[in-house]
Amino acid sequence: MPSTSVDTPPLFRFRPRLKLGPEQRAAIGKGKVSLSVVISDDGLVEDVQVIESTHADLERAAVELYKRAIYWPGKHRGRAVWVRMTVPIQVGNDL
Repeated sequence: MPSTSVDTPPLFRFRPRLKLGPEQRAAIGKGKVSLSVVISDDGLVEDVQVIESTHADLERAAVELYKRAIYWPGKHRGRAVWVRMTVPIQVGNDL
């Protein structure tokens, strides 16, 4: 069971960039998505669920982005642990 209480939260080791085409950016305009992400004790993303989203294209892009991310695992009492965390993502016309 993933923990939400850790001494050291997971940190990005590899963060892919959010890639949206010009048509997607125009269609989305400004938007946000909140994800629930589970990171294993070896730093891999094991589960991504959408909590809230303003646009389906942004939702799909954000889920794919976080499935490819790699983290330094979170730690509790010096040991690597599974962690569930909420990740907010916002995009705007100027991004």
